Amino acid sequence: MRTKEAFSLTKRKTKEGFVWQYLTYDRQGRRRRFSTGCTTKTQALDYVLGLARKGALVPEEGKKEPDAVTFGDFAKDWWTKDCDYVKAEALRGKRLGWQYVHTNRQLLGKHILPALRKCPLGAITPVILRIVSVVFFRNKSGCFRGVLPGFGR
Repeated sequence: MRTKEAFSLTKRKTKEGFVWQYLTYDRQGRRRRFSTGCTTKTQALDYVLGLARKGALVPEEGKKEPDAVTFGDFAKDWWTKDCDYVKAEALRGKRLGWQYVHTNRQLLGKHILPALRKCPLGAITPVILRIVSVVFFRNKSGCFRGVLPGFGR
């Protein structure tokens, strides 16, 4: 089975001439393209190898934010009467019943927040959401402890 390379170099034509770019994979497994700013393959290879040694092939992944917003902070006002979604639906003429809003607030508080409260928003990936949904449907008690280390209560 073939494995993915950490990066690949490609030559792109610009108005000024040619420039080398590199393609790499982000955390979600999607290919991302970035410019090296180099005009020769040797310079571009040295540049990208330097980034790879630092672990910064994808610029956003190289930066660590100490004050990252957690899912718990982000979702604290979800499913309340002051929630942007509830207000937007009211402006569109669709009134959401108080029972509907209350039920969704309970589901959020009992099942989703215990799993993702401390998780930084940037760390939530489709894989993590798939794990949360699988555990939720298998275990109706909503107990996620031990499933996502470091993200529980």
